[in-house]
Amino acid sequence: FRQEFLLGNPKMSNGN
Repeated sequence: FRQEFLLGNPKMSNGN
């Protein structure tokens, strides 16, 4: 799982 996941999208979709 990515860090950008926490920074941008708190959902299952990792956008940025």
